[in-house]
Amino acid sequence: FRLLDNSLFTGGAFFPKHLHARNRKYGIATRQPRANYQALLGQRYLPNHWDGEISSFDSRVYGGRFSEDGNLFYAVTQNDIIMYNTENVNKWKFINHLYGQMVQWTITDTDVTGDNENLLYSSLNNVVHMLRISPEKRLRQQPLELSDENGMYRFAVYSAKFNHEGTTIAAGTNVGLYYYDVVKKTNIFAVDAHDDDINSVCYENRRDGNIIFTASDDCMCKVWDRRDMRRNHQPQGIFIGHHEGLTHVTARGNGYHVLTNGKDQCMKLWDLRKMRTSNDLTSMSPLRQQGHFDYRFMPYDWSRTAPRHDYDDSVM
Repeated sequence: FRLLDNSLFTGGAFFPKHLHARNRKYGIATRQPRANYQALLGQRYLPNHWDGEISSFDSRVYGGRFSEDGNLFYAVTQNDIIMYNTENVNKWKFINHLYGQMVQWTITDTDVTGDNENLLYSSLNNVVHMLRISPEKRLRQQPLELSDENGMYRFAVYSAKFNHEGTTIAAGTNVGLYYYDVVKKTNIFAVDAHDDDINSVCYENRRDGNIIFTASDDCMCKVWDRRDMRRNHQPQGIFIGHHEGLTHVTARGNGYHVLTNGKDQCMKLWDLRKMRTSNDLTSMSPLRQQGHFDYRFMPYDWSRTAPRHDYDDSVM
């Protein structure tokens, strides 16, 4: 992976006014084609060359993420996690190269605690691993085995996230939503949350840790309150509108907004004040329009793009 040139990221809120002022000065019509504005935005906000290569790997690099404070960056390949101290944005400091344990096919998700002390990763099995971030050559990895009261052990974890302190883990699997107590090393609850794989989970606010979002291949994003989960296995709300499975969900942390990405080539912004309920599922029309789209080998058929669903209350 490569580091982008920070000096190219300028910009500011004055951009549209600046363009209009320039147009008036030179007598250019104010209404320019949208493509022109997009090109200008790209030139101003997006980098147009690489600043340098940080590292290279033999296996596929599937992702990379900064910690909450931006002082840690970790890149993920199929089998490895590479960590860097990024307090100095112009000079990244290598911390460690971690080799995943019990990896089946690939590492599916990673996360770090709010203090950047502990790291979590999952794979296509029911064991997630946690370790303390340090430059030591031999890192002790602690396996945490997820299970439920029925002894369900054989399943795949697609997504796993810490709360801020790292005391609990929310995990999305192919059999439901799991909520795990790291301190007691026991599962708190497991919920049959969706009709298909849960590809992504996140907390609305990691410091609070009460509201959890799940994004699934059943085309829906659901909202859960962990305080009510032991007695009530129904979601607090549902976001309906994607026409293919969801790949990722992330929250702004302001108590209102959440963003989803789907295999229908769309991103949607949602407002928690405009959720649907489980009762709406009985009366709504089907979401998926093209059969089960598999991005690994199927081209997306844009000619069959479905119109906005009647129950789609997304902001944009």
